[in-house]
Amino acid sequence: MAASGASAAASGAPLLAPRGSEPELDAKRRKAEQDEATKKMAEDARLAGVRAENCTRAKAQMRTLDSGIRMTRTSEKGEREFLDDTARAAEAQRARAVIASDCR
Repeated sequence: MAASGASAAASGAPLLAPRGSEPELDAKRRKAEQDEATKKMAEDARLAGVRAENCTRAKAQMRTLDSGIRMTRTSEKGEREFLDDTARAAEAQRARAVIASDCR
């Protein structure tokens, strides 16, 4: 038997890996899967935080818009301009869209 193993090695034929390496491969695969799951959970938590912040800001914007107070914004030239009814309606629509998508 030793001669056939030596002749296989000398001929360049691949030898099978020992059975002891399978648990190592399984452990590496499980660790990779756990790492991927941990990354996904961290990303999901980060996105949930961003959505919560967007929701809070959009609700505050809606309260301000609904209050009826005069609102201003800064133009591209750096000048202060008051929102007219059309601009106010557009801002309200944007805030409602954020609330619908991020406030669950």
